[in-house]
Amino acid sequence: MLDTLVVSASRITENVASIPYTTQVIEGSAIAEQAQPGRNLGQILGQMVPGLAPGDDSATSAYQTLRGRKVLVLIDGVAQRATRDISRQLTTISPENIERVEIISGATAVYGAGATGGVINIITKRGQNQQSQFNTKLGMTLNTENTDSDGFTRFGSQTVSGSGDQVDYLVNVNYEQRGNYYDSEGNQIATDPNQVSRDNSDTLDILVNLGWQIDSNRSLRVSMEHYKEKQNTDYAADFGEPSATYLGLPSGIFAKGGDYTPTPKPGLSLNEQPQSTRDSITFDFSQQNFFGHTLLTQLSYRENEYFYYPYPSSPLFLNIDWAGVVAAGPTTTPQLLAAVAANIQGATGTLFQSQVNSEVLDFKLALDKPFKLGDGQTLDLTYGLDYIHDNSEQRSIAYSYNNWIASGQTEYQATGGNYDAGPATTTETTALFLQGKLALNERWTLKAGVRYEHADVEVDDTVSGVDIANAEYYQQELEDPYLQAIAGASGTPANLLLESIINTASNLYDYENYLIYSDSAANRTGGKETYSETLFNAGVVYALTQQQETFLNYSEGFTVPDLTRLLRSVTVLSDGGVQGPILEGTNIDASKTQSWDLGWRGRFSNISAQTSLFYNTSDQNVEFDRETGVVTIRKQDERFWGFEALLDARFDSGMVAGLTYARTQGETEDDNGSWYALGADRVAPEKITGYLGYSFNQAADARLQFTHLSDYKQGHHEAPDDQKSQVVPFEGYRTFDLITNFYTEAGNFTAAVRNLTNAEYYSVYNQVRGYPSGGASAYLPAQGRTLTLSYSVDY
Repeated sequence: MLDTLVVSASRITENVASIPYTTQVIEGSAIAEQAQPGRNLGQILGQMVPGLAPGDDSATSAYQTLRGRKVLVLIDGVAQRATRDISRQLTTISPENIERVEIISGATAVYGAGATGGVINIITKRGQNQQSQFNTKLGMTLNTENTDSDGFTRFGSQTVSGSGDQVDYLVNVNYEQRGNYYDSEGNQIATDPNQVSRDNSDTLDILVNLGWQIDSNRSLRVSMEHYKEKQNTDYAADFGEPSATYLGLPSGIFAKGGDYTPTPKPGLSLNEQPQSTRDSITFDFSQQNFFGHTLLTQLSYRENEYFYYPYPSSPLFLNIDWAGVVAAGPTTTPQLLAAVAANIQGATGTLFQSQVNSEVLDFKLALDKPFKLGDGQTLDLTYGLDYIHDNSEQRSIAYSYNNWIASGQTEYQATGGNYDAGPATTTETTALFLQGKLALNERWTLKAGVRYEHADVEVDDTVSGVDIANAEYYQQELEDPYLQAIAGASGTPANLLLESIINTASNLYDYENYLIYSDSAANRTGGKETYSETLFNAGVVYALTQQQETFLNYSEGFTVPDLTRLLRSVTVLSDGGVQGPILEGTNIDASKTQSWDLGWRGRFSNISAQTSLFYNTSDQNVEFDRETGVVTIRKQDERFWGFEALLDARFDSGMVAGLTYARTQGETEDDNGSWYALGADRVAPEKITGYLGYSFNQAADARLQFTHLSDYKQGHHEAPDDQKSQVVPFEGYRTFDLITNFYTEAGNFTAAVRNLTNAEYYSVYNQVRGYPSGGASAYLPAQGRTLTLSYSVDY
């Protein structure tokens, strides 16, 4: 029988056989086998976890939903969420630092806000029970259709670890340098300006893990990590050529994927290229026999800093030749408007780069107490508290739009402006929880719990960068002598005249979301919002035999909205510059999720398997408009349901095989009570993965694996007209990988071929961002066939 695994993502160490929900543990050896240079953890887990949407080559995991919902990522039990959530948690840790990954699928009341789709707990490596040991690993990846050295990905890792009588230690330094990415035809893939691609970027990840066994009852662990990934490319993103259809603006701002083919633009000049930085320190203290309990405490602090790629966005401005308007000699309002229309020479825009900063202090305390009841029954109680203090902000760095256009979209000249992109927020969260597990007999185990969570979110006063840019432009425009002459001749103040012209043009060109007159920037006052929720969970496990169980579970989760991101859209374009509390007029309610899970799992002599049926529902729908960038929370129900299966088999002959299957469907209800399908950004396409491998007397092994994603259509219910553009379809694909390992006394060698058949396809992320508009620059193909060679040695 396969070894029974344990998980700690439920706060305490538990036997898998006693857990009433879908659980998966992926050991570090399996992670390492998939972790060739250039691959991130999101891509690896997307291959191995049935219900998790597939990963991609971008720096984001925003579209990697689990059962249609967001997943809460933990590192050594520390939640990586922040008030300003930018979804890079699965791409900002090196796979080389991972001991194992534990996945709980479905909403969980154990960890509170953010865990509506499940929990992914990443356990980092630590020193083993042995003398000092060193490991060196080197690797390189290249595209088989374009072997230019500019496309190489190079990787190096150095580890030292060990332990003494009372201490253990591990230091791991990982460095990866990625070059150009090439598609299946060997053509360089353009830079992605939306969520940022990982081509031409450098990554440094340093992990220090120290453990001290103070005595037989007490232990202390300190973990520190520094992660930094920064793009270092000479190629600018391609937003498309200026188009007369869009008043001379780059076509990619409004076009949909496929309208043009983005190509790399050499000559990029950008001082602050996209990057992700995470610095953290965590203290874990445990004590056995603490007044009859096991005491677990954790204190963690981390800082995050992220830069995006500069992006042309709202507001837009009309370039009007006022001298030409005067020359036309208009004497009536219709003549004036006609003269203005005839002298519009195109449009200009704004160019902002987002910078996100957050600081998070996290404290946890848990007490565990086992009780022996009569007739062999046992009761285990776990209770405690959580406290999180989070400061988050997002800023916009302004660049000269006209200089950018004149340079062919390659030169980003900072104007010196650094503005708010939504209000800064401070969140203080306190939670109390109680979990109980009752073993009635050898067959029946009951588990239930309750969690009360209270969050105070304080929103700062803010002046929107969009408002400031808008005001600065029109204040400058009002100084035009020809405009002043027209105003004087008409007897109308220049500001009122310009307001009338701009608002008329906004309606004429259907640019209400991008073009509006305002010569002053409003100060919007902040405020305080309080969220509190009581969450319940209850489940039962029935052991059919010693090797297999069936389970039924109900659990609740909830999500506190990302207020900085949500309120970023409160600008002159949305409210006409009306000053007032920024929290008014926008739905900022938390969303509650209810989740059911029915499953079976079995562990036999050479086979392990599990299946599950799931259903979850929530009371709100979050919509991201890819064209305007506006996030809206709608008061309409959502529901997801589906089936997952996993099978692994190992035979004495050395043969191994496995298969995963996942199908999810999701719908939301419109105002008329009709349900319509959600898009591929929320509903992961049907996914089948599998592998077949063979071990050659422990001297070598080989593994052939595949990933199949089915087409995803809009479903049998039509979306309302105002939401059809958000229902995103997906065109499926199939890829194969071959991984071979050779084990020698001089070290271990790996040769791996990704995308073995050199298939041409587009990832879920790239298809979603390029549909239906506002993201054509991100409609980029995936990498073609790549070859990886790596070497690892212990000494």
